[in-house]
Amino acid sequence: MASRLTRAQRSANEAIIQTLEAAGWQTTDRGRAFGVADLEHETDSVSLYVGYRYRSESIGLKVTDKAARKAARFSIEFGERLPDLLRVFVAWSAKVSAENYRDMMEDVVHVCPETYLIQGADGEVRTKVEPSKPAAST
Repeated sequence: MASRLTRAQRSANEAIIQTLEAAGWQTTDRGRAFGVADLEHETDSVSLYVGYRYRSESIGLKVTDKAARKAARFSIEFGERLPDLLRVFVAWSAKVSAENYRDMMEDVVHVCPETYLIQGADGEVRTKVEPSKPAAST
């Protein structure tokens, strides 16, 4: 799979894998088998899944509340902001929880405004996620 990617797609794929693995994320069996950015990370209360969608230059993010067994799925179109998006994921990796993942998503939306909540069994409903507060000053 990774061999069919363009140079830019391969670069994005490798950046996602290297950055998230360095932050303690684990490549899935699918990621290892196909050489694609497909990673998981768990905290005490949530599991996170990230998959690179090379055709749309986006990342699929799934946040699952372990206790409630409910998940929220997002599509994040990153454009030129991939390094910034990865910094958000790394910064939140150790502290994201079922109670604060919306704060993480605020940071995601401020970095990548084209972020969508995906609903429906086949992902047929895409709702743009709008920030609810101004970006934090750095």
